[in-house]
Amino acid sequence: MHAEERARSTEAREDRAPARQPRVASPSPDLLALQGTVGNAAVVQLLHRAGHPGAGEQHRHTPAHVVPRGPAQRVGGGPESVQRSIHSYPTSGEAPDEQVAKDLAAFSQKLDAAVQSAWLQATQDPTDANLARTDGYVGRWAEQWQEYLGATPARKAEIAALVPAMAGYAIESLATKVFLTERTSWTGPDSGLTFSVAMQVTHGSTRPDVVLRLDGSEVAWYDITSAARLEHIFDKVGSGWSTRPYVAEIAYPRVTAQTVESNAAKWEAAGRPAITNDPMIFANYWVERGRFEMTLELVRQDILRASPSLLDHARKAADNVTGNVNHERRRQYMRACLALYKAGKLGGDSSESDVADAVRARVGSPGDEALEPLPKETASVVQWLTDNHKKYGFQGSDGKSSFKSLSVQPGIVWLQECAAHKQLTVSDAEVLTYLRTNYPEGVDALRNAGLVT
Repeated sequence: MHAEERARSTEAREDRAPARQPRVASPSPDLLALQGTVGNAAVVQLLHRAGHPGAGEQHRHTPAHVVPRGPAQRVGGGPESVQRSIHSYPTSGEAPDEQVAKDLAAFSQKLDAAVQSAWLQATQDPTDANLARTDGYVGRWAEQWQEYLGATPARKAEIAALVPAMAGYAIESLATKVFLTERTSWTGPDSGLTFSVAMQVTHGSTRPDVVLRLDGSEVAWYDITSAARLEHIFDKVGSGWSTRPYVAEIAYPRVTAQTVESNAAKWEAAGRPAITNDPMIFANYWVERGRFEMTLELVRQDILRASPSLLDHARKAADNVTGNVNHERRRQYMRACLALYKAGKLGGDSSESDVADAVRARVGSPGDEALEPLPKETASVVQWLTDNHKKYGFQGSDGKSSFKSLSVQPGIVWLQECAAHKQLTVSDAEVLTYLRTNYPEGVDALRNAGLVT
């Protein structure tokens, strides 16, 4: 499941709170420890008590770096019917040999453990200010749930309709960026072979959440999805899911506003227990937070690299149509400009005439709408980039903002997706340098995990 493959809503993509060391609230401290010692039987008991309906499968998990502390804590929802959470499917792809096949199934179990931890985190403590800085999706979910808590009944009903999608974004990010400790490579216990691990690998119209490669060939695709959307991976014609050697969906229980209210209340009643002492989890958080912040800054610097900027050129082009300021046209040109930037047809160094010609052509004959931010998203993007969205058309005749309130978080999400679409990358070495400069506590987390000296 990936954000660009899901239906978008104006409100579903609507600043990040200050953060230090995260409190990761999800399974109890013994959950991951038991996975690495006595196996899944004990884990099933803990998850079942926490209300996880996928706690009935027999899995093998051997996560490293877990330091057990104290008795298991009961958190999350109440008892529910047991359902499978790992769903692998037969395909027409060449079947791997027996040992590799066992490894691919074993990795499903590792990813499943990360997904169920992410589900618990997202439904028990959705407003965690630390984890909200992992990326735009997690930050958006935290912000939206905070609004839900103080909303009127009518507004709560509106937000509740968006909860499944927004929580899904957050679960996906938390699972692959924080709770999955094998995020670059993994050695299969049966074959002894080392697989490379990649996230969000684009293939035409689909983007598997996790891909395993062996000797350069993709041998497994994994999709993280709600239990309510199983088998949706086969809906896209020619997407490739039916031809890979191994494919699996890792399902988490469907999230509703009632789910979050119930799980959060029970977590509060249990004393807000932290759920893991695994140093790798905290290291993952800091690496991904640093990478996220650096990636957004790369986009900002590119769009605003020249003066006048790319946005200034588009604004001038809008005004030049009639020679007068027209706020509605400015808004149209901003959307078109950002879409062309995302598509790689315009850049921060594009000339005034190139911007005018390209934007005018797109407004006259719109292209792929998936590239364009929604109207309020556009204002949010511009506000985050320039701190002055009104200057670019988002104001009324009274000079005030077109919006009663405007959060930059939807803009942050769009810019994150834009960076992914443009395949902007930041190396681990660059992230480490960034953390050393800005977050010494993040370097301490990496040191505790044995990643740096």
